[in-house]
Formats: sequence, C-alpha cells, structure tokens
Amino acid sequence: MKIFEVTTKNALKEAIGEIASATEIYVDMDGVLADFFGEWAKLMQVDHFTDIDKQHDISDALQKIRDTDDFWLRLPILPEAKNLLNLIKQVKGEYSICTSPLADDPNSEKHKRIWVEKNLAFFPPKEVFVTHNKPQFATAKDGTPNILIDDYGVNINAWEAAGGYGFKYKDHKFERTAKDIKQHMQEPVEEGKMLANPKNTFLTKADTAYDFIKVGTNLANLKDVPAGGNMDEPDIMIAPYAGAKEMKYLMKQLNRIGYKTQDAQGYQDAHYDDEPTGGEAPPQMKAQGPLGKIKISKLRGVQKERTYKKLAKQLERVLEGDYAPLQIDRKGRVINGHHRLDALRLVGEEYARVHMIDDVVENIAETYADDQREKTKRTLAKHDKAMIKVARDSIKKYEKDKEDKETNENFADGKKKGKSRPGRVKKSGASCNGSVTELRKKAKNASGERAKMYHWCANMKSGKKK
Repeated sequence: MKIFEVTTKNALKEAIGEIASATEIYVDMDGVLADFFGEWAKLMQVDHFTDIDKQHDISDALQKIRDTDDFWLRLPILPEAKNLLNLIKQVKGEYSICTSPLADDPNSEKHKRIWVEKNLAFFPPKEVFVTHNKPQFATAKDGTPNILIDDYGVNINAWEAAGGYGFKYKDHKFERTAKDIKQHMQEPVEEGKMLANPKNTFLTKADTAYDFIKVGTNLANLKDVPAGGNMDEPDIMIAPYAGAKEMKYLMKQLNRIGYKTQDAQGYQDAHYDDEPTGGEAPPQMKAQGPLGKIKISKLRGVQKERTYKKLAKQLERVLEGDYAPLQIDRKGRVINGHHRLDALRLVGEEYARVHMIDDVVENIAETYADDQREKTKRTLAKHDKAMIKVARDSIKKYEKDKEDKETNENFADGKKKGKSRPGRVKKSGASCNGSVTELRKKAKNASGERAKMYHWCANMKSGKKK
C-alpha cells in the first residue's frame, strides 16, 4: 500500500491537476490545519507532544482535553495551512473537512465546527464531516477515487484500502519533493481491493499452469470427461453468463472429474478453510482462553460470507483501536471475528489481539451443539418447574374463589370475614334442605361436624347468628 507525503506546492498542483473532475478533496483538521499536538503539549506542560506518554498516562492526558472547555476553540492555525488551502483553491476550487471527534467529548464536534468557521473564513470548506469512519468518503458513487490529505498513516491506509488516494501530510515538510505523488497519479488505476466478485462466480482448483488450458478444454466437453480426470490446488475463477443454474451444473461436473470447487460470488473470503464448517459461521463463542497477540499472517478464516456493513463497523473500531479480540482455535483458525480480521488486514496491521482456546473448530461445533442441548434441557426443566408452580397457584386461587362464591350464595346473615367456612355443610354430609324443626331433629340424630352443620343450617333459616 502506497503512502505519499504532500510536499512542494508546484508538484502537488501538478499531481492534483491530473485527477478526474469528479474527484473530491477531503482535508483532515488536527495536525494538518489546526495545531492540535502543539496545544496538547502546552496543556500537559511538556516540550513536545511525543513526551506526553512518557510523563503521563495517555488516558489521563485525553481526559485533560475533555475537562478543558475551550481546548478546541483555541487551537492555532498551522503556518502552512493557508498555503495548502490556497493551492487546493487554485487546482480544484473546493474541498471538504473530514476530521475525527474525540470520543466521549461533547465539545469536540461542535467546537471543531466553530473553529472552522472562525479560522477558515478566507476559503471555507464545502462540507464539514466529523466522523470516525473516514473511508466512507474514499470513493464517489460511480467509483471515482477521492483524495484525503491527512497526517495519520492509519487513516491513509484505510482510505486507500477503500479505493481512494491518500496523501500523508506534515506541515513542517511542505517544501519537500512530491515526485512520488506525480508518479502515482500517472500510473493506471489499479483494480479495487474491495470490489465484489461477479454474481454466480466460483473457483476451481489447479495444480499446474497447464490447468488453465485444461479446464477450458474440459468445460468444452465437460459431460464426456471421465470421473477423476484431475486432482488439484485453488486457482481458477469462473463466472458463467447463464446464471446460478449453470454455475451449479458446472461445479457439479467439475467436482465429478476431480476438480475441487468453491462458491466465490459477492464479498467473500476466497481462501477460507472450508473443512471445519463447510464455510458456515462457527459457534459464536468469545473471550475464551488466554489473551495475547498473534501475527495476522498466521490466521485463517473458516467462514465464507461477509457483509460490507459489518466490515465498515469493524473497520471503524479497528481505526479507533478498541476492537474486541478475535476468538481463534489452537491452529489459528478464526471462530469469532472474521470481519475484524478483514479490517485489520485492510489497515495493514501486523498483529491481532486474540483469545486462543486449546481446541479446534471441529470439536467446538460438536461441543457447542451438546452444550446447546443441555442448555435447552435445563431451560425446559426450569420452565416445567415454573409451570407446575403456576398450576398449583391457579388451583389454590380457583378453590379460594369457589369458596368465596359459595359464601356469598349461601350465607345471607351472620357472616363474618375469617369465621364463615363455606363448603363445610356439604363436606360434612349435611344439607340445609328442610324446615327448621326437621333440621333440629336431624342434628339430634347426628354427631360431630355433621350435627354442628345441621344446627348451623337451622340457625340460618331461623335468622339467628351462628
């Protein structure tokens, strides 16, 4: 990936003058137009901003910025900022600001916008974008590459990875040569690194250069080629015009004669390991095993499909340095974090933060399935226990409601809350049917609870209290 330093005025003018008219120019603010680092050094009382992390904790130093209400407003404009913008005015006529906010600083964005209005009135920008996701502006809608002038190499890497031209800028190096920029601008446009493969594209595999010819011959007579006609390694991309049906047919027939094939349409990892899961997403475990660092070149994905939306999200986090560690197995195969891996590769990182488990993806899939089954059993058992409790509570409530109803229906007089016991008459085997005299007679001939209930019924009918 190429990074070029903006240097002499004439060379920059010559270089920018060769770009397409549709190309937009985006200029960073901190370190390019505003003296952020000089003011930060003053705030932390050090001679140079590179001494800040030697004498202070970086988190505390950043918090000092957040705690200083007018920090962004008082940033001085850099000495060569006007020269740079005047040059852009001559060769393009317009530009936009593309600057990152300081996380968790409510003053950062609004005060940056005020700074632009106050200090760049001599040539105001067309737009001011305050965002962590600078690469979203790397190309125009028609794919035309846009320019970013920025002092931070990571931003330049990400911008170029997304298809744009990145010019690394240092105010104090403005007068250096820019022959590399001119040379770059005269080179043919390279194929975009993030362009999706055509729909219905698939890969077949070849073990020699001759297989490029051999595959063409086999495709021409595919049905007649005997089974086991080739054994191989990955290489050749095929994009049939007839669509998905022809793609499936060709893959099936190539497999029959010994070629391994792999679906490669859209944004996918063309070199993923398809053995563990067949390209499907593995169980999404995270933060398992010890935390450490590993060379990105040692990592390999097992998941085929990706989405640009997720990549953009992870790219933003990688640029901010706060991405979650990848989850890998002991062979360096990614279990969780395929989009993070792509983002780290795009910005040119050498190492990745990872959690490594002492196991392999194949076993994890089986263990995960067993764990899920056990989890389901526990959930069902817990659910059953809860349902039993609900059922018991419902029965108790039903019995209580029934007793209350019987009380209301049977006892018009003498009822006292907590003393009346509806249902006792029926439970004792007595009945309130008959005259008061008949009920008294039945009470004399009965005993225990039954006799009490006959007396109680007689009292109710005669209007006496129980």
